Amino acid sequence: MKKLNKILALMLLIPVLFSCEDYLDKSPEMGLTEEKIYSDYYTFKGAVDRVNLLVHNYAHDRFDYGQEVGAFSDECQHVNPASGINKNANTGDWFDWQGPHTRWTMGNSQNEGIATNDGGSSEFNFRLQTREVPAEASVGIRACNQILANADLLKSFPEESEYTAQELKGQLVGQAFFLRGWFYFMLIRDFGGLPNMQTAFSVDEDFDVERPSYLESNEWLIQDLDSAIMYLPESWERTESRDAGRITKTTAKAVKAMALLYAASPHYNIPRSQSLSFKGTPTYNQEKAREALVACNEALNSALGHYRYELMPQNQYNDIFYRLGTNGISNEGIFQPYVSNATVNLQGNNTGTAWYLPHFDGGWGNYVVPTQNAVDWYETADGYKIEDAAMSSVWDPTDPYNNRDPRLKNNIFCHGDKMLTIKNKSFRGNLPPELESNEPNGKHYKYVKGKSRTYSGYFHAGKFRWPGNNKADKTNGYARTFSLIRFTQLYLDFAELANELYGPSAAVPEATGSIAGLTALNAINIIRDRVGMVDVQSIYSTDKATFRDYIRDERARELYSEQHRWWDLKRWRIAHEVLPQGIYGAYITEDGSGGFTYSTQKIAERVFENKHYWYPFPSSTINMMSKFEQNPGW
Repeated sequence: MKKLNKILALMLLIPVLFSCEDYLDKSPEMGLTEEKIYSDYYTFKGAVDRVNLLVHNYAHDRFDYGQEVGAFSDECQHVNPASGINKNANTGDWFDWQGPHTRWTMGNSQNEGIATNDGGSSEFNFRLQTREVPAEASVGIRACNQILANADLLKSFPEESEYTAQELKGQLVGQAFFLRGWFYFMLIRDFGGLPNMQTAFSVDEDFDVERPSYLESNEWLIQDLDSAIMYLPESWERTESRDAGRITKTTAKAVKAMALLYAASPHYNIPRSQSLSFKGTPTYNQEKAREALVACNEALNSALGHYRYELMPQNQYNDIFYRLGTNGISNEGIFQPYVSNATVNLQGNNTGTAWYLPHFDGGWGNYVVPTQNAVDWYETADGYKIEDAAMSSVWDPTDPYNNRDPRLKNNIFCHGDKMLTIKNKSFRGNLPPELESNEPNGKHYKYVKGKSRTYSGYFHAGKFRWPGNNKADKTNGYARTFSLIRFTQLYLDFAELANELYGPSAAVPEATGSIAGLTALNAINIIRDRVGMVDVQSIYSTDKATFRDYIRDERARELYSEQHRWWDLKRWRIAHEVLPQGIYGAYITEDGSGGFTYSTQKIAERVFENKHYWYPFPSSTINMMSKFEQNPGW
């Protein structure tokens, strides 16, 4: 009985063994066998394509409507006080919380393994009905293991192709190696070191094993990514539109750089046994940082030499996030999930719309709003932090949202901004087109206040929300694109690593090829120049520590609402310092003479302690194990 309990526990703990519906197994009533599935190129490719659909798309997944990851951090605030994020995640009550992005429990048909037609094309009609990234990743690992175990069965290839049979097989095997590495990264990023999942275990093995460290687990996923780099093509056939945006060698190199950056980051170098009591100054792992910088150099050179990847110019900045009448692929996207519904109409609440649109604007009731914390990341137009705005020659505190970094107005609607594209139209409920956040007479303030919603004074703007995406304008036909890694991140990753090893302006020996001579400061200025911002003011690049903080701010500005901030705060090991300071919103009052007075107010709290750096395993699983340790503090 004890051994049986351990087997059952591992079915939950190591999901490569188990799913409620066998994901790619043979279906006897349809006459399908492993031989038939994996011997033919097209059916083998179909199996790989279905695994690609398990890569979580944060701007398209139908179940993400009220659970933007940014609401865990300080960049967004969920408006519903009764939401699980506000009641559980943000109060620190995570243990056995069945919330999206954190749920580990497997074996529930709502959470894994249900195939359904989502209205997409016939080849890409598989959807995993799940709200949990861990569930998707776990089922994905199992599917990749099946694919790789049956790769030798692949014998039948198309006769007319610009690729050899060996190359065609390599493309499919390379994707499986890549996806398994990515899914494993998603799991260890949150839960810490896990047993090697590169092969399926048999029921005769002793599953109750001691947990490896994060760095040990990271080595296994790097092995998979190196295999992917070996097999994947540099590019796909340009005439094959269905392959647009598919993962390439550059994609695998970028994820490898990202995984090594995480491994070099302070949090992941604190032994699990010391995580709960750690009180020192967290530092980067210098050896891993060098390894990551070499990988970042390779990824940047690969992207710069590719015919499609590019850093989009300033006048096409929003093409990164949405485009009219396209397949939802951005040339800046190095790694982007496949989008089965190419165009998204106004009522696309099943595609993440409700994150970005408030209820009166066409979204559902569970939307999130930008915070004052996030607004304050955006500098004055001449490059000074808001805390140093007195040094600016262009910024006026009585008109605080103008003469700022242009990414502010692109990403966030501020008081006075016009949210509609059609002149003189109003939102439902006679709300004006201009955002009125002032208290007590502002129309939007009164509307949200009357709904008992937490209100920050701001709404999402340009990222993933195209012009006219609202109930008044009713502009349809756009494709929303979400990139898990885009070109910009390669420069941000490079800058972070180069600064830690060499400081802001010193030569970087690992920078070779097309980026030879690139410094940490140069990399940040490339990002700023693209959006029309001035170079970094010299007061922010005087030394490594000062520039470290600046790079982190630049990362928050550029990657706002792209689901990085939550994990950045954790990997830097500063979440316990930043989040308990509180979440703030705008407090705009009328001054009696037609103008306004601008200040801020605390609108929410975040509880974050050392134990929260790792997600907890559910008690139902961990109580049955003797060697496999729960994460510290849970």
